[in-house]
Amino acid sequence: MPNYTYLDLFKRRAKLFSQTKNLKLSVAQEQLARESGFTDFHELQTVSKRSPGDPRLAKAGLGVTEPGDILYEQKVYAAVEQEIEEALAGEIAETNASNFTLENLEVLESNYCQRSGVGTVRFSGDYIGEQDSDRIYHDHSFPVHAEIRARKSNDQWALSDDEGFEIQGICVDCETVMNVSTVLDDSGEPTARHICDRCLEHSESYGTCALCSEVFELKDLKPIPGGQLACSEHIDDFYLDPEEEEGWEGNIERGNDL
Repeated sequence: MPNYTYLDLFKRRAKLFSQTKNLKLSVAQEQLARESGFTDFHELQTVSKRSPGDPRLAKAGLGVTEPGDILYEQKVYAAVEQEIEEALAGEIAETNASNFTLENLEVLESNYCQRSGVGTVRFSGDYIGEQDSDRIYHDHSFPVHAEIRARKSNDQWALSDDEGFEIQGICVDCETVMNVSTVLDDSGEPTARHICDRCLEHSESYGTCALCSEVFELKDLKPIPGGQLACSEHIDDFYLDPEEEEGWEGNIERGNDL
């Protein structure tokens, strides 16, 4: 069974480093141990047994000062930008901007699991594009709240193959991430917009379909009897077509004759 403790990861780093630099393994171990803040490799081994929570061990094994720094590793960062671009493709197409980049990054929470070897980072930021001055102004910035899960292989961090990236919803009104629903477009496909339950209750822009309970822009909902709203997929469920209406009226008349 693979081991993912800081010491095990350090040994793998040292082995790869020795091969890459054509050094003896012992020399590579000593050099990387000193770079991580230890006097030598022996001290690193001793500390890993006596004080497994020592922050120097994380740097020695992970190659970064803290788990949150995994986000800024080259392969991870490039993959995150690509994932965000794909997730917001529909919204970006409606803007007057291009060349979007991820800015104002803030790591909200991070950890590394020594049992699974997975580093998890939850972060927020803004996906900002360059506006085209020749076109009518439109939004060019999207708030992003997401979580990544990454693994280390050959001394490089990369997003996990299985659910390595998950974009999380931020309420379009109050920017909370608690109890949010995804806003669907008029065809029932999810958009990059979200709204929390509290703001939805008083919103003048968004509403809920009475049948499927999904959230839509009000312009994509139709009024139905009882003061409720329905989406385009379910609006017909509340009304009878002429043939159905005639059959229903016939049933009522026969019932009245009994």
